[in-house]
Amino acid sequence: MHRWRFHLKTGTTREEALDEVPSDFPRINEGLMGGHTRYGYTAGFVEREDRPSILIKYDYGKGRAEHHVHGKGRFGGEAVFVPRPNARAEDDGWLVTYVYDAGDGTSEMVVIEAQDFRKAPVARVRIPARVPYGFHGAWIAGELLAQHG
Repeated sequence: MHRWRFHLKTGTTREEALDEVPSDFPRINEGLMGGHTRYGYTAGFVEREDRPSILIKYDYGKGRAEHHVHGKGRFGGEAVFVPRPNARAEDDGWLVTYVYDAGDGTSEMVVIEAQDFRKAPVARVRIPARVPYGFHGAWIAGELLAQHG
């Protein structure tokens, strides 16, 4: 994970490494897109098949990261942040992702509480087939869909 800072008046940029864990599919609370964000989320990958993949929550304000471990032989992908209605904080909501279980060849859609990140998922939807890596998603509130018919 790297952060780039752009100074729009001078045109200068600054890059800094935030973490050495290989990861991809960075996401934030999209309601804050283009503005200041304290939290970010990525799918963390390991280089050995005998280790489970993780979901990483970065706290940019405190310079630390938390890991949600998917379990042995289980591999997750991109997590989409879903804000709680009437949220009171940037991370007040859930992360939704797909997790592939290599042991039985099935997948699950899991829902993880963003503010209680290390706990077991609050919901799991079993899918009797593998959801391919690279399956991406977005969260769009029903009210927004209704506005655009």
